[in-house]
Amino acid sequence: MTTVPITSADPVESDSILIASAEGVTLPAVLYGDADSAQAAVVVNSALGVPHAFYRTFASFLVRQGYCVLCYDYQHNAVQNVASLRGSRVRVTDWAQRDFAAAVRYLRTEVPGRPLICIGHSIGGQLPGLAGDAVGIDALIGVCSQSGEWRLWSGAARRRTWLQFHLIVPLFTAALGYFPGQRHGLCNMPRGVAWQWAHWCRLRGYATHPRAGHATGFSALRSPALFISTYDDQALAPREAVDALGALYLNAPRERLHIGAADVGGRAVGHFGFFNPATGRRLWPRLVKWLQSQPLKTGATCPMSEPTRA
Repeated sequence: MTTVPITSADPVESDSILIASAEGVTLPAVLYGDADSAQAAVVVNSALGVPHAFYRTFASFLVRQGYCVLCYDYQHNAVQNVASLRGSRVRVTDWAQRDFAAAVRYLRTEVPGRPLICIGHSIGGQLPGLAGDAVGIDALIGVCSQSGEWRLWSGAARRRTWLQFHLIVPLFTAALGYFPGQRHGLCNMPRGVAWQWAHWCRLRGYATHPRAGHATGFSALRSPALFISTYDDQALAPREAVDALGALYLNAPRERLHIGAADVGGRAVGHFGFFNPATGRRLWPRLVKWLQSQPLKTGATCPMSEPTRA
């Protein structure tokens, strides 16, 4: 397998910026690389509770392959201040329809006329489908992105997942005004994010169930999509849950990549290790190779107006 030198000591061009979302909200972000010379633009959607800086080395690698990369934070994601979490009204659908849409609008303006690729980690790979028809991308890569439906887990993990979404998340969120996920092997979440997410995880079909409470756009995506799972991520994104999310994007030309222990020399990968440079040396070139094999077309569109709360 191909390996590449990756060093965070060799920085690439980057600019810290603020992206305007809805209702006066601004999102901290960093744009890596040169927008004028990039062959394509990449927006990185974070996992729950993960700040955008976590993806810095990965973004730098993509820049060296000719891409311009935007990493950003959703509103009140990766926030540890309890008062801010309790006062937040944000939901997962706001992250999709407002924040992700704002990031796409920004890149369409700054890197015009070139393909726009979304690389989503965990819940970040769900956001294009949750954004409805409002956001257009030219390719999607989901890294450990999964349907959260509890039935997709097995054994002890299935019992634990049932407890989380039927009892632990709803009860603690109702009692405290936010979900103290760090106490339960997850991350702290605003009340609206926790309630909406747990509600979907109790439903067959996840966010596409008729009782999910909103329209989704999973079927609207017709661009190439790659979904990646890892051999040792049974707790957060088992292979079956990644398969299930991919199936929701039923009109996209989809491919699957399952990373086995031999692919990483026996190293642990889990839910977060794909973005670790130690494993990235082996895995990131495969992602770029897939992108370069796709006939990406620029032409997906999204409205420039700000979405409003449903």
